[in-house]
Amino acid sequence: MKETSLNETLGLNASSSLDAYGTIWFCESQSDQQRTTYSANSPIDWTCNGNATQTGASTDINKDGIRTTLGSIPSQWLSLLMANPSRSGVPTGSTIGPFGTPDGQPDILAQEVPSTAVEEPPAETLLRIERQTREALQRLEPTKPRNMTANVGQEGVFLNWESPSVAQIDGEPLIRYAVYRGEADKPHLPFQLLGFTETSSFEDISAVKGKSYVYGVSIVTRNNRGAWAKTAPVQIP
Repeated sequence: MKETSLNETLGLNASSSLDAYGTIWFCESQSDQQRTTYSANSPIDWTCNGNATQTGASTDINKDGIRTTLGSIPSQWLSLLMANPSRSGVPTGSTIGPFGTPDGQPDILAQEVPSTAVEEPPAETLLRIERQTREALQRLEPTKPRNMTANVGQEGVFLNWESPSVAQIDGEPLIRYAVYRGEADKPHLPFQLLGFTETSSFEDISAVKGKSYVYGVSIVTRNNRGAWAKTAPVQIP
């Protein structure tokens, strides 16, 4: 899926094996408001302008701050697929394969939705996507930042890390880091993108007293994001 050339009239324009699935996306023009459809292969209003007629729309639908080509790597397009509650077979909200980020971290775009039975796609589709995801995670593992730490201070939580052993993806060099935060006692909830930094440190000044957080960081290139490093749970006193 190219975010710079989206055909709203076709939706995902995927195979019939995904007819039982919907998707979520974000409205770049409306402060990243989240939208949901339960018919991913029907027309989708990617630009959130009230119709689904554009054939060359350009917008950031997965809220990563860039317009790029979304593939099967963590936090990209396949992580946005979810089950259609009007069908039967697998729980609503289940993705087609293990699209969590490395170390079992939930994807920041994953969404908890009510449990309803829906139709399961063919086994070969599941196996193919699981294999692609596993290969992508293995390929991205060297891009994970090293030795990430989190220290609670007077003004917030100070995060530090070291550069990864491989600071590029498919020949594209690192241009910045993306920093995420999730609630340690609510692993089913999505991680929040806190922001970007060009240095190997970040300060979270929005941490809430009494909460326990897990932080993550990944490299960002022009068209991709790397594997996550993460901290142990951090308790805010």
